[in-house]
Amino acid sequence: MVEAEMAEPNTTSVSSLSHYTDLSGLAGIIGNRQLWASNVAFLNDKEELLHGVKCARRALSRILKDRNLVHWREAIQNVVEEIEKGRLPNTYATCFCERSDLLSQWRGYGGAQQGVCLVFERAGLEALRSGRRSFLAPVQYGVTSGKMQLREGLRMRLLSIAAEELTAMNEEEKREAVYEILSELIPRFKHKGFAGELEWRLVVQHRTLRDSVCFRPDRNVLVPYIKLGNGEPLPLKRIRVGPGHDTKLTQRSVEQYLEANGYNVEVKTSDVPFRS
Repeated sequence: MVEAEMAEPNTTSVSSLSHYTDLSGLAGIIGNRQLWASNVAFLNDKEELLHGVKCARRALSRILKDRNLVHWREAIQNVVEEIEKGRLPNTYATCFCERSDLLSQWRGYGGAQQGVCLVFERAGLEALRSGRRSFLAPVQYGVTSGKMQLREGLRMRLLSIAAEELTAMNEEEKREAVYEILSELIPRFKHKGFAGELEWRLVVQHRTLRDSVCFRPDRNVLVPYIKLGNGEPLPLKRIRVGPGHDTKLTQRSVEQYLEANGYNVEVKTSDVPFRS
């Protein structure tokens, strides 16, 4: 199938991206030389995924009036209903931020956890993309923008399918085609209330197969995830230690851990006046 790509915003000025985690996450990422991409249905809050679904639902009214897409109407309606009812997308994501010392992010790692921020070269993260159906891009905020871009993205992908291929497809195959496209598009959008997060996502389309997907416990669920990395050192630029107790001691411990794992990068402490 020939796949058209959705237009991306101009992001040429963004050369590095930050991943906030705690010390346990840092040890796992550096020690294993891997990033974990979790199924998007388990990212933070269920409403986060449903926002993309809402954008899809609102985009449908116009799409379904498009004469060029008349053969896709039933499939589109069915897939949106399936995702709303809980069908998990075959989509996995690792989240990043444009800034490495953001108060809203440190607040998520206060209390008993010591927050840290790993700053990566954007170009190096691009190399972790897996296959054609993956991307590294900023999240788009707001229903209006999301509805318009999702509608155009879905329309472009469906119209790129050759007429003879479409003719040969049964209804189930059409539903699966729409499902794969919407699964990829939905994680690109979040509610405008989260715009301050300046989030990017490294997203990979990956079927949840027994031999290639792992699971990790997180509160009351087992989260499916995939491992990104080829065993080589990750494109790490520096690390920022977040607010906490005795951050200078934390800084020294992180420096020693990095040195032991073959990384020679700067470790700084946060400038944010926030105490956990």
